[in-house]
Amino acid sequence: MSRAEELSVECQTRTLRELGPDSEQTVLGECLHTLRFGADNSDAVRQSILRADPLVSAGMSSADLDLAFIRLLNIEGGDQYTRAISILRSSLTKRPGRFDLALALVDLLQRSGSFEEADDYLQQVWKRRDSAPIAIRDRLPLLLEGQGNRSEVAESICEMAERTGDIANMLACIQARYRAGEIEAANADLDRLFLQPDRPAGVDVAMAARMVREGRPDEAIALLKNSMAFPGTSQRAEAVAGMLFQLGRTTELGEYLNQLPESDRLTPSLLVIDATWASSEEVQDFARADRDLDLAFEMSKDNIGVLRRIAMLRVSNKGLRDFDSETKIPSLIEQMKKVRPEQGELLSI
Repeated sequence: MSRAEELSVECQTRTLRELGPDSEQTVLGECLHTLRFGADNSDAVRQSILRADPLVSAGMSSADLDLAFIRLLNIEGGDQYTRAISILRSSLTKRPGRFDLALALVDLLQRSGSFEEADDYLQQVWKRRDSAPIAIRDRLPLLLEGQGNRSEVAESICEMAERTGDIANMLACIQARYRAGEIEAANADLDRLFLQPDRPAGVDVAMAARMVREGRPDEAIALLKNSMAFPGTSQRAEAVAGMLFQLGRTTELGEYLNQLPESDRLTPSLLVIDATWASSEEVQDFARADRDLDLAFEMSKDNIGVLRRIAMLRVSNKGLRDFDSETKIPSLIEQMKKVRPEQGELLSI
């Protein structure tokens, strides 16, 4: 047991002694302990849910307990959206100033497809964003993106970029402006970043994407191949291969992948790109694609993005389904359920 876990247990013991087993603070402490130290223990999660449920159902829970209870329901999985949304609606009605409750509710409404109601809550938060903590303001762009409010997304992200001066935030601002149709402003910002000698690789990737949009794909590929901004050769190879794949240059992509050193090709992203190329109609080397996906799976068991790409390729490609799909696809689904329950459930359906 780590020192942090020991301190958590000591705090629970003291709260239990001073306030009793059924106090809201005691139950909250148990739930928070489970979330931090026992989230992978289904019995502990279920026990914490059972402890908190009476208080939450009776409306006697604090906002913090409501949020902890929602997180526990999400870990347990299953169709919990309706109840979780109801709990957060009630909690927010009693505490209209709580930004964290509002954003948690927006997130659940978006996941359940209730975008109109989510937009109502999100607009309320947006109007009060200047008084929100920085952590809340930094979450707004992602939720606004989920609603399709592109101009507000750009404004929110660019406010954050101006406040922090961080290049990653500046890049996000540029991308948001492109999506909002603010092309001239985005191009001007990107030109300024591209002139910086110590610019990160993301700037070169963004410039290459702009070149493609402007009808200059050969210049885009050359830029990526010659870029010195990438931290390593494998990252540069991922960018080049990804660009060739997006452009549909199957023959050129195959030649590029086959000339790469083995050490550069053994990254999850490149393995998935290689598998996509190998299983294409033009190549149909399904054995190679199967090996790529097996290796990518072993390297990325906690990466939902890579797992999703592997799953969709195995499910959608007839040639790959012949490679022991009765065990490999179910294994993928089970692993996705562990990492992101709702996506695993969706794929299983």
